Amino acid sequence: MKYSPWAIVALVAGVVIVGSQVWSGRGAEGGAGPIPFRNDLDKALKEAEAAGKPVFAYFTADWCPPCKKMKAETFRDEKVVKAMEAYVPVMIDVDKDAETAGRYNVKSIPTYFVLDAKGNPQKGETGFKPADAMVKWLAR
Repeated sequence: MKYSPWAIVALVAGVVIVGSQVWSGRGAEGGAGPIPFRNDLDKALKEAEAAGKPVFAYFTADWCPPCKKMKAETFRDEKVVKAMEAYVPVMIDVDKDAETAGRYNVKSIPTYFVLDAKGNPQKGETGFKPADAMVKWLAR
């Protein structure tokens, strides 16, 4: 069977696009690479309560350079991925879910909290955090 060069180009482009979306996490619910971020805080809180885990709530936006850096570096680091297994991670886009950002008084991003299963902040911080510092922060 003979294929036109354009059909082959289209097939390769499709594979590259789908592959990059899956790797970047956009093919998953909330997305930041290998960490299974949820994108609905209320569902994450219910899951956390059932699992007996705290929630890691990460507030972000597509236009935020330090947020992009955390997604590309911090959340792809094996140590962070491993540490995040103790949490139910949720990623909240402040532009798409301003109500939740307002509930937690998020004024700048990236901002992240550890929440108990009722949604009460146990600790929080704002700004880029490299992988090793994030692992230490999560362990405290």
